[in-house]
Amino acid sequence: STVMTPGCAGPKEVERTPLERATSHLEVGNSALMDGDLPLAISHLIQAEKIDPTIPQIHHSKALAFYAKGDLETALASAREAVRLNPAFSEAQNTLGRVLMETERSDEAIAHLQKSAEDPTFREAYKPLTNLGILYYRQGDLAKSGRYLSRAVNEKVAGIGGGTCVAYYYLGHLRVKEGKLADAIDAYDRATRRACGNFADAHFALGIALERNRDY
Repeated sequence: STVMTPGCAGPKEVERTPLERATSHLEVGNSALMDGDLPLAISHLIQAEKIDPTIPQIHHSKALAFYAKGDLETALASAREAVRLNPAFSEAQNTLGRVLMETERSDEAIAHLQKSAEDPTFREAYKPLTNLGILYYRQGDLAKSGRYLSRAVNEKVAGIGGGTCVAYYYLGHLRVKEGKLADAIDAYDRATRRACGNFADAHFALGIALERNRDY
């Protein structure tokens, strides 16, 4: 027979801890961010932060969301907080460096990007290496740009995904400036392969380089 407790309608629901509730909001926010639903992502990430502001991943995801929204100053503040909470968080170091690049704080950006790029445990080191290559390209330091971009394209990217598309794209720009059109064409071509197939700017640059080289 079943023993019933007077006054109990059913099993008592176990109350979730603040960490569990914050993590749940973080997961929904990250999913919305991946789907491109920025308002939903930001709403859940703000809720997560209110519950537990000590989780670095919440602030990093907020930085990514506000960066995508074009609110660079809020993205910058969130990225700084993620790194403050966990200086060894290399993905956040890269994001902070990227936002600093876009807000023209180059010297500070370099320090964070280099820290991220030189972390031997960071599986996506091609990201800060690419960002450093772009930063030095914009500054006109083509030698340093080339070194970082070359390192980026030589990184082993899991699943051979589109991680190095942008690095090859800027390598193409670099080779054009050096007058090496054949090398530029090769770099632009690599920027359009496999997962990079929808990289419209790289396809356009490849077409221009081919025309300049009269190889069509």
